[in-house]
Amino acid sequence: MSFFESKPEPEQDPLFLPPGTREWEKQERKDAGWSRATLAFVGLIFAAFIASAIVKGIGSAREAARTASCSCHLKQLGLALHTYHEDYGCFPPAYIVDSQGRKMHSWRALLLPYVGGDHLKYDMNEPWDGPNNRKLWDQMPSTYRCPSDDTSPPNTTSYVAVVGPNTMWPGAKSVSFKHFRDSSSNTIAVVEGKNLAVPWLEPRDLEEESLSLKINDSSTNTSLSSAHSEGVMVLLADGSAKFLRSTTDPQLLKALLTIAGGEPASVP
Repeated sequence: MSFFESKPEPEQDPLFLPPGTREWEKQERKDAGWSRATLAFVGLIFAAFIASAIVKGIGSAREAARTASCSCHLKQLGLALHTYHEDYGCFPPAYIVDSQGRKMHSWRALLLPYVGGDHLKYDMNEPWDGPNNRKLWDQMPSTYRCPSDDTSPPNTTSYVAVVGPNTMWPGAKSVSFKHFRDSSSNTIAVVEGKNLAVPWLEPRDLEEESLSLKINDSSTNTSLSSAHSEGVMVLLADGSAKFLRSTTDPQLLKALLTIAGGEPASVP
């Protein structure tokens, strides 16, 4: 071969010939890189990966929307509590008792006129499970249920108080803002309680003395718990709603539940 004679082009590696090109089609199948079956398999894997990512994204977006809706429900309860305070000069008691000390009505029943439930005609002259009030069990206002909680029994509430002498719910007695030594922005008013299965009209909540200070404590049904991943929503006494992670320090949670403990505490 002379110096000026052209050299043959080096053979193209079939792996670098893009499928679908004329050169690709001319090659023998054994030298043509990935087979069509292999490409189809890879395509299926890629499609499955994309579909999984889309499903996860949709699920995350749906839960984010439900968490936002839960926050809205709590803020509505905060507005109801503040309006009740304006009308009566105090917050509602955790429950009302009869002359024998039996629990008759829950704070949730007392707030009915403030959450759009005045049309339900709740009868204060009979207990929460009396013949008339029992008919209302299937008419729970949506404000009393977290949208993420789709596994608890129907007509049970997601929102409860923590009842105890150190909280803003000292049983059958009422407190007002004048009783607060701690800031209302760092005092918990209402919490989520997914595992309690409390009928929304029942005067039953979490008790301070038996409360587990570990959020979403799977070993007991006496903790703050929710259907949200990684934590719970809470309503603060100033009417704002915050998210507390499951890793929240138990001592911080204890401080946030008191109205006059004087502890240095702030919501993360």
